[in-house]
Amino acid sequence: MIYITAVRMSKGGSHHQNLQRVQWLNPSSLGTGEESVAELVRWIRHKRGEAWVRDGLSGGVPVRVVDGDPPFLRTRTTQDERWTDHLLRLPRY
Repeated sequence: MIYITAVRMSKGGSHHQNLQRVQWLNPSSLGTGEESVAELVRWIRHKRGEAWVRDGLSGGVPVRVVDGDPPFLRTRTTQDERWTDHLLRLPRY
């Protein structure tokens, strides 16, 4: 499991479809890294990886793959399955 800690958007982009890269932290190993959204989509789908965004209220919100063209990432609450904007609230780099 990893926590996404920062995002890079395409120039002028402000929507989930504009996410290009993410920085992450593995809380178990304290390892960090950076991946493209396409790489993270593959990791979540094919390796059953788990990515989360920290949320001060609940501890975290899971990141899910949205089947767009191309696929993109978005957070979704576990309680009521609502799509949220937690990724868009993260720091930019």
